Amino acid sequence: LAAEELEARAEAERAMEESLAELLVLTERFAEAEPLLRALVERDPHDLELRADLAAALAAQGRHAEARSLYAALLSEAGLESTQLFELGVGLFRAGEYRQAADAFGRLARLQPWSRDAWFNYANALFAAEAWAELAQAGERLVEVDPLGESAHLLAARAALELGDREGALRRLQALDAA
Repeated sequence: LAAEELEARAEAERAMEESLAELLVLTERFAEAEPLLRALVERDPHDLELRADLAAALAAQGRHAEARSLYAALLSEAGLESTQLFELGVGLFRAGEYRQAADAFGRLARLQPWSRDAWFNYANALFAAEAWAELAQAGERLVEVDPLGESAHLLAARAALELGDREGALRRLQALDAA
């Protein structure tokens, strides 16, 4: 085969391996996906999606310390794009790493200050992490972005209630009724 044909064949093999790894993760066959993901990450250590999939596979197998280490490395990277932050946040949330998920979604919300989804996911991750003071601020911003959203008002009210601000929680619920 010519050099171009050999390269095309190698590229097709890499694409099939990535597709197989993605399929194994989607079908929750994490133990089978792990060695393939490790090989793919070794081949391309800069591929964020592959590293996030490996972290998710490890977390799903109960290997949370390894997964946390990978997620922390991913979160420490500068210049992550919106879709990468979203995928990372979703992976962290699914792995039960709510504080780190909030960090990813918070970065996304700062990149997209008028994105209802970014603020909603940020607020939900803070809620799951029981980070009430931060949720109070994020909840108010979510209400600004989504003034008719029931969840937005309820998240803000819950944060106020958890911080001992019963009047603030009541005002938020009244605002929800008015909306």
